[in-house]
Amino acid sequence: MKDWDFLTPSAALRTDSIRVGGLRGRAIDVALKMVEARGAEAVNLRDLASELGTGPASLYYHFANKDALMAELAVEGFRRLRADFAAALADLRGRSPLHACGDAYLKYARIHPRLYRVMYAERLLTGYPVAREAEAAAFATFAEGISPGETSNGALADRAMALWAFGRGIAALTLSAAEGDGPPPRELSRQIVRGLESLMGQPIRRPRPAE
Repeated sequence: MKDWDFLTPSAALRTDSIRVGGLRGRAIDVALKMVEARGAEAVNLRDLASELGTGPASLYYHFANKDALMAELAVEGFRRLRADFAAALADLRGRSPLHACGDAYLKYARIHPRLYRVMYAERLLTGYPVAREAEAAAFATFAEGISPGETSNGALADRAMALWAFGRGIAALTLSAAEGDGPPPRELSRQIVRGLESLMGQPIRRPRPAE
């Protein structure tokens, strides 16, 4: 048992499941596109039903309400984030696993800011176990990736959780910066990382090649 393995087997299977056709799967796919284009606030089940060419009652059969639909979008968002971690770890490009996963995390938040906000909506994470399980699965991939083979070390599990929380904080700040008048998001993230390196007394970024 990994120190960070707080998923049950059924939960892991649930978050890895692949949608196979049907109205429910199509509704999630179309809702994802709507969120990415206009944000979660612009999505409602009636408009979604119209887009799918069906009646609202058909969607209410699959999703009790809009939040239930948003929770499923959060699951898909975390599944995609896990896939990005796996891709980064498979192609380190001279980076440490921590650097590769950190880059993947922040890039994901920059490219999918509206979906990322859905993934970390407090009401979804507190109200829908499936959303929490999906985040847990993404965290497990991250934790195993940055400390491969060290699953019994409690200190490494604590470190992984601290870094996960740190990444969430950077993402939240940079997303806010993108909508304000402060420093550009990339510069803000670099500033935060420099501060962390100062606190740790060691670099966590890949050194730039000498010119």
